[in-house]
Order: sequence, then structure tokens, then C-alpha cells
Amino acid sequence: MRRAALVAGVVLLAACGGEGGPPGGMAVRDAWVRPTAPGVTSAAIYVVVENVDAPADRILGASADRCSTVVPHQTVVDENDVASMPGVLGDELDLPPGAVVTMEPLGLHLMCLGVGEPIELGDDMELTLTFDVHDPMTVPVVAANR
Repeated sequence: MRRAALVAGVVLLAACGGEGGPPGGMAVRDAWVRPTAPGVTSAAIYVVVENVDAPADRILGASADRCSTVVPHQTVVDENDVASMPGVLGDELDLPPGAVVTMEPLGLHLMCLGVGEPIELGDDMELTLTFDVHDPMTVPVVAANR
């Protein structure tokens, strides 16, 4: 039990920065994508990014090995229940100390464009987030039905 707690602590510390990055920590967790149907060339990636105690920062961009382009979008539903996905231009990606950016269905998400092969349940890919201050962080993304 203690070994598992030690391993979990080391993983958390590694995710929160450490040597080579600014002081403090940035955590990226719970990254997932829904499977795609054959012929579908885009998918939404969901992830939680938390500025645990790092200097104020901002998510500048993202890339993933299964996507030609990754762009942040916000799902907006109007008064007629019509959904649209405008690009994110505001402060939605700002990460002051203690802030959490939660990307989830029907909200803020990363659009993975240019998917070649279909993404199947259980597949994984790597997502890299770039920040204004913090070093880039790469995390696994798993295909799941949530």
C-alpha cells in the first residue's frame, strides 16, 4: 500500500513540473476522446488542466499524434437549441494560480481535425499542450464512451 502511495506521489510531482520548468505545478489529467465512425475526420478531446500553484499561465496550443490540427472550441447552444462550435478567443484558456480548465462534452473542448484512421474504443494517442510560461506537457488520451 505504501509503495502504491509513493508511486502515485512521484507521478503527481512529475506532472506538476519540477526541474526544468517554472516553480510550482501544472497538472493535466483525465484526457479522453470518443471513438469515431469510419470516414469521420474529426473528434473532440476532453481534458482537465489545473494550475495547482504555478505562476499565472495560459494554454497557447495543442497537438496530438492522430490529428493534423488541434484547436480549442466552445460548444454554444442558442435559445432554439441549435449548437455551434465557435473558436475560443476569450479568457477560457487562462490559468491563474489555482484555476482549473475543464474540457467536457457540450462545453470547452479541443477539436482534433484531420483524423486519418478511425479512433476505436480503447485506442490511445498523445496530446501535447503548450503554455505561455510552463514547459509543454504531453499526456496520454484514451478513446472511451462516456
